[in-house]
Amino acid sequence: PSAVANEIGYGFADMPPTVDRPPLPQPGSTPKASEPASLGPIYAGPDDSIEIELLGGRKAIRGSRQFAVEAERPGESWLIRIESTAASAGASVGAEPDPVARLRLDARQLTFQWLTTTGNVAANNLRNCGLLLKVGEGEHWLPLSKPKEVWPLVIDVEQGGPGVLLPTTATMPPLATWRIQITELVGPFPKHQFTPEEFTSKDGRVTLTFPAEKTPPIELWVAPVNRRRTANLEWAVGYQSIDGRWYPLRRTEVIQQSNAFRLESNRLQAVHDKLPANHPQRVFIQRQREILKTGLEQLDALGTLQQEMHGKAKIRFRVFHVIDDREIDLFVSRTGEEPSQE
Repeated sequence: PSAVANEIGYGFADMPPTVDRPPLPQPGSTPKASEPASLGPIYAGPDDSIEIELLGGRKAIRGSRQFAVEAERPGESWLIRIESTAASAGASVGAEPDPVARLRLDARQLTFQWLTTTGNVAANNLRNCGLLLKVGEGEHWLPLSKPKEVWPLVIDVEQGGPGVLLPTTATMPPLATWRIQITELVGPFPKHQFTPEEFTSKDGRVTLTFPAEKTPPIELWVAPVNRRRTANLEWAVGYQSIDGRWYPLRRTEVIQQSNAFRLESNRLQAVHDKLPANHPQRVFIQRQREILKTGLEQLDALGTLQQEMHGKAKIRFRVFHVIDDREIDLFVSRTGEEPSQE
C-alpha cells in the first residue's frame, strides 16, 4: 500500500459492514433523485489495483435474467446491468442491455447511482446482491441492503404465544432459502445443546435440546413459517413423558397429565393393597407406581421451569440467506427493551 493509504487507514478501514442502496427514482423525477450516493470510503494508492465483483446476481431475479457488473473505466467506475442468462453463457442475445446503476470511485468515496427508475421493477432485486471489493490483497464484503430489525422471540412456556412477524417484501429471496442463527439466549434457560451445533440452521430449523436432569427431555425448535403471504419466525416446545411420547409443553397439558398420573397411581395402590402379601403382581404394581412417581417429579420440575421462564426467556437471532460463500442478513432481533408479554 502507498504511504498516503497508510496514513489514513488502508483499504476498507471506514467502510460500513452493510449499506442500503438509495431508493429507485420515480419516472420523471428531478435529477437530484438520481444523484450518486456514497457507500463508503476506499483508501488506495495510485498504484493499487481496485476490483469490484457483484455476488448474488445470478439468482437475484426470477426467470432468465441476472445482474452483472463490468468495469466502465478500470479502477474508477463500473456498470451494473440486467442481462439474459443466455448472455453469460456466451449466446448471442442482440443488443447490449442498458445499465441500471453505476459504481464510481470519486475522491476515495465509492458512490452508487441509479441509471433507471421504478418502471424497471427488477432493478429493486439488487437488494439481494452484494459487492466484493478488493484493493490489492485486501477485500471487503458489502451487502447492498441493511437487515430489518424485529423483536426477539419471547418463550412463554406457560401459555405459548405468537412468533415474530418478519416483514417481507416482494423482492426478498424465497423463504425456503433462509437460514437462522441463534445469536443469544436471554433469561433462565436450563442447560442445553444446539442442533446444528454452530447454532445455524441448515434445513430452516434450529433445535435446542434440554437434557433430562430433574425435568423430562425437552426440545424447542425455531423456524420461519409462511402465514398467508406473511412470514413469521415461530417456535414450539415439547417434552418427552415417561411413556416415551412427546407432548406440547403447555401449562394445561402438564396439569392434565399430572392429574392423570396421580389418579393412576392411586388406582394401582388400591389394587396393590387388595392383593395377598405374596402375590407376584404386587412387585409389578410397585414398579409401575415408582415410574409414575418419577413422572410426577419430572412434571413438578416442569412446572417450576415454566414459572421461572415465564415472560423472561428470550431468543435473539438473525435471519439471512447465502450467496456463493457470503451471507446477507435479512432480519436481526433488536437488543433494546422488548414490549411486555404480560
